[in-house]
Amino acid sequence: MIPNKLISIHIADDHPVVRTGVRLIVQSAPDCAFLCDTADAASTLAAVEKHRPDVLVLDLWMGGNDGFELIRSISIASPGTRILVYSSADERVMGPRALRAGAAGFVLKSCGLDELLQAIRTVAAGRRAVSPALMDELMEAGLQSGNPTAAPRRKVPELAVLTDRELQVLRLIGSGQPTSKIAQVLNISLKTVGAHRENLKNKLHVANGAELAERAVSLVNQRMF
Repeated sequence: MIPNKLISIHIADDHPVVRTGVRLIVQSAPDCAFLCDTADAASTLAAVEKHRPDVLVLDLWMGGNDGFELIRSISIASPGTRILVYSSADERVMGPRALRAGAAGFVLKSCGLDELLQAIRTVAAGRRAVSPALMDELMEAGLQSGNPTAAPRRKVPELAVLTDRELQVLRLIGSGQPTSKIAQVLNISLKTVGAHRENLKNKLHVANGAELAERAVSLVNQRMF
């Protein structure tokens, strides 16, 4: 970013209230410039390709779409755009995944306005914006990857064992979507959805589809992902 240049910001969230709130925060900052906002993955990618914002403030889950794949696509389409994930999900579960996909930062929607603005400025300056709790999680993961036989110092969140696609399927199950709708949203076959369901039952240690649905609803209500 050029010194003294306003930070151009694109806001992507499928909730109008969130988009309006973040826009007002951005417009109140003397060093930031609101560029545009979008409410779904396709329009977000198209707008980023067109406008090339300095910072994209991104909600991970827009209409059930794969937020991690969107991050990867944006990183390729506009390498100069820094992605700041703005989410209500558990940062221990979603934060490391978002950063691995290419995000520059992860901020909870429960954070203060000053914290959000500071995170925007941090990623715009080329640095990573994460909370102390997420930094601890990243350091723990790094230590464990260097010594795979080491015992973890604390309990690993149960969702950490799931793949990104399994998380998507679980979230859609928790939102009450049937198998046919999940297949449509994710553009996969019914057989593939069934395979993901079986993997989820095994990894979450539930006996049947009813228990899986109950667990999924509980996790969604707890804003775990």
